[in-house]
Amino acid sequence: YLDHAGSALYAESHIKSVANDLCTNTFSNPHSNSSTSRLCSDIIDQVRYRILQHFGTDSNEYCVIFTSGATGAINLVAESFLWSNVESVAEFVYTEDNHTSVLGMRSLASDRGASRVRCLSHDEAYRLLSRSRGGAGDTPGGCRTSLDGNSLFVYPAQSNFSGLKYPLSWIQKVQSGALDFCSNWYCLLDAASYVSTNRLDLSVYKPDFVCLSFYKLFGYPTGLGALLVRNSSAGLLRKRYYGGGTVLIALSSHMFHVPRPLLHERLEDGTINFLSVIALQHGFNVFEKLVGTMDKVSMHTFGLARYTFKKLSRLHHFNGNPAVILYVDTQYDDPNTQGNVVNFNLLRPNGDYIGYAEVLHLANLRNIQLRTGCFCNPGACRRHLSLSVEDLKSHFRAGHVCGDDRDLVNGKPTGTVRVSFGYYNTKSDADRLIATIKDCFCTQEGSEFVKMDTAQSSRCIYQLFNDRCLPVHTDGELIVDCFDRPSE
Repeated sequence: YLDHAGSALYAESHIKSVANDLCTNTFSNPHSNSSTSRLCSDIIDQVRYRILQHFGTDSNEYCVIFTSGATGAINLVAESFLWSNVESVAEFVYTEDNHTSVLGMRSLASDRGASRVRCLSHDEAYRLLSRSRGGAGDTPGGCRTSLDGNSLFVYPAQSNFSGLKYPLSWIQKVQSGALDFCSNWYCLLDAASYVSTNRLDLSVYKPDFVCLSFYKLFGYPTGLGALLVRNSSAGLLRKRYYGGGTVLIALSSHMFHVPRPLLHERLEDGTINFLSVIALQHGFNVFEKLVGTMDKVSMHTFGLARYTFKKLSRLHHFNGNPAVILYVDTQYDDPNTQGNVVNFNLLRPNGDYIGYAEVLHLANLRNIQLRTGCFCNPGACRRHLSLSVEDLKSHFRAGHVCGDDRDLVNGKPTGTVRVSFGYYNTKSDADRLIATIKDCFCTQEGSEFVKMDTAQSSRCIYQLFNDRCLPVHTDGELIVDCFDRPSE
């Protein structure tokens, strides 16, 4: 299983522990006032504390808002962030390497007060934020003395495309005006990919908002995430909609309501997914028993990624041409800058790309689970594949959309192959992947590859080994057979 960045594998002991708890105890809606409700509420409070403890902080510094996932947390910030009044300066700035959920914030930011929306390229972000102090131009340059606008910067702690770990020092630099001095700057850190294999210490780095999904960490439960809000920035979230138990009073006949005073009480609309929250308690218990510390997980998964990177980089065809093209931002020499991801495409002996759909089909036959495409990160995908905006539009006009198997357009890849490691992976998992690529895609002298479609709805991949041929048909079922090499 090599798709930890997609979702972690849940532990058997975790599921058994949750099932035993649910069968032994009765939990009811925490908005009720029964004994079973109070039991549920008490455990939810304990889980909030456990989450903050896991990230090196407490309720004096941060608040936990339960959401449907990292995307739900991002959406909550987008809909609630207090940008500015009409005359103030407010910007929404994000890095090119970001999840599509962040791109979805742009229209809300523009509609609700952001005077400018801009995307920082990879190089531009490093150039602006590598400075030790000061902002763009290092002068206020026409800004008013009073900073009444609020600006927001969003970036991932770790790229889900390449596994690059971005500097967490950017948080404080942005908050101090590294992008400009014209407004008050706040930071939303997308930690979904990062926290699955790394320790995020909020006692050292203090973003205003942090989004995450718990299935990336434990595998179960799904559909549950959190927005961690720094208490000093809580006043910036002014949600318009309210529902469920988020109010002290609401009148049906008049436009009057009073929100609850605690942040999580007024931002968690309706009844939270309380049984899944209870499952988190068991997730933390099992996780700590199995792996110990996140630092161990970080080093272990980095080591596997580094090993895989080095092995793949050495694979060649019989004619000396490389069999693999790797999409990297580091050379896998430092766990502080590189995470658990290896991203690549495969090449034929003549240098032509092998589509990621072919790789996925062969991996499925070998029972290797991996991910292909752009991983909901169009910016990083475009940069690493050296695609222009017009290229992407051309691919769309040709019929390629997110999540399909149109892996090549005019011979050029529309996506890549990604493998990612979790705490449960071993060196043998990496070796199995490498052996599969070597056996199925690295040709020896006298071998050749032929690819053809047997029908519009069917895909057939032929790998020729001298006088024998292995056909792989994927049309609802997988069939593997051998036959004599066809005549010319």
